[in-house]
Amino acid sequence: MYTKELDAVVFHKEPAADVSKSLFSFRLWFSTISVLLLLAVIVVRKDGFDLIALGCIVSTLLIMSRQMYTMFENRRLVLELEEKVLQRTEELLQKNKELENSTEQAKFLAGHDPLTGLPNRREFDRVAAEWAANSKNFALLFIDMDRFKWVNDTMNHGVGDLLLRQVAERLQANIKLEGRVFRQGGDEFLILLPSTDVRKVEAAVDELVQALEQVFHLHGKEVFVSASVGISSYPKDAKDVELLTIKADIAMYAAKKSPGKRWLFYDESLHPVEQSKLEMEKEMRYGLERGEFLLHFQPLYRLDIDTVAGAEVLMRWNHPKQGLLPPNQFIPLAEESRFIVRLGNWLIREVCRQWHDWRDQGYEPISLAVNISVNQFLHPEFVAELEAALREFDMDPAYLELEITENIPFCDAHAIAVLAHISQLGVRMSIDDFGTGYSSLQYIQRLPVHTLKIDRAFVYDMMQNRNNRVLVETILVMANQLELDVIAEGVEEQEQLHFLKEKGCTFVQGYLIGKPVAAEEFRLRWLG
Repeated sequence: MYTKELDAVVFHKEPAADVSKSLFSFRLWFSTISVLLLLAVIVVRKDGFDLIALGCIVSTLLIMSRQMYTMFENRRLVLELEEKVLQRTEELLQKNKELENSTEQAKFLAGHDPLTGLPNRREFDRVAAEWAANSKNFALLFIDMDRFKWVNDTMNHGVGDLLLRQVAERLQANIKLEGRVFRQGGDEFLILLPSTDVRKVEAAVDELVQALEQVFHLHGKEVFVSASVGISSYPKDAKDVELLTIKADIAMYAAKKSPGKRWLFYDESLHPVEQSKLEMEKEMRYGLERGEFLLHFQPLYRLDIDTVAGAEVLMRWNHPKQGLLPPNQFIPLAEESRFIVRLGNWLIREVCRQWHDWRDQGYEPISLAVNISVNQFLHPEFVAELEAALREFDMDPAYLELEITENIPFCDAHAIAVLAHISQLGVRMSIDDFGTGYSSLQYIQRLPVHTLKIDRAFVYDMMQNRNNRVLVETILVMANQLELDVIAEGVEEQEQLHFLKEKGCTFVQGYLIGKPVAAEEFRLRWLG
């Protein structure tokens, strides 16, 4: 309404013209002319001027001059005021247009993916629900790019984003049957086809898959990818949009594992394991919102001063039906579904919060180590989330240690930039499971790493296995030469502890020192 009122306001130059005309109006000059005529009559009747008549004439002329000056000044002020009003009105109209554009853009972004411009999952839910409400039979295609992770990890995120944009363009250019394309998230897309005819849907899917298998040109490089497609039908497979999407997802996973088959229609016999994985993934997402995840702390024992100087932070899931679940029962699924990014961000914030709480309670600050997933580490917002958590809870970054694994592409420019940024923040870094991979020795001397963690696979039997004992000793010698700390995991025997202390190991971790326990128990036992 306000917009219409502004648009209706139009200013003309007519007021200025009225001011000009008023300078010569009869009413304005009538009294002055009358006085002049009266003086003229007096002069004529008295046969000439006298001082009184002359004084009256001069006074009248002065008054007339003053009146004319006032009128011209008023006219100038009116013109200035009119100009300012016009200028202000134009500014308001411009601001209003900008506001309208911003509102339209916000509405667009609320229903669209900013990277590809495609309608997003929110818009998909709305359209699919609308089609279902209108009793329209339709097919849902769940599309996952098979080699996107490889492109993203080896060619950096900028190339990955470009690939997603080109995939979106090809899907829109090759969609048939008046279908609608949506971006689910990551490298996943959803398509609604207003038909459940098997032959027509298969023909449409075949054309899409063939289009996606053509070469992509990404920053001067030729890249080939493929796609797996799962198909579910409304209302045959489900009458609920969310369940329909889950079943299309199940069919997609089955197609991904099926040799030579790029797409599959949902069938009740398809991999019950995939169904349970999807259910568990959904439970994880709701569980995080309901506060079902918690932290456990395993002490890190410093050998040179014989005391606990830190802890590794491990995640537990207090599942409402299955009880307390260790990380190996849900982290692999979180990695596969990319939910690990949200879960990892929550973990870092909780670690910073717990460190802050213990410090406020008067305890000496200790170092806390957190394992970072490669998907979380390579996420564009990782460093910003880390900085925000440190700032929010006023945690000294020197007491936070991030454990990264050897599967992070250390040769990738983005990964190196992230490592450098973390180092600038003052956060410590360690390489977890050192020795189980093959690439670390190439980069260890060039990376801003402070600690090496010897995997428990080498520690648990090193007193009986000479090869493992020699390997552990070699890692300790190398770390000492490179001035790096070493943490030996899985220490469960006094003999192991003595050997590691004798060889100059900095920290040990294992059941001999203490098992992972909840925050309160850790506080009472190790901080009290």
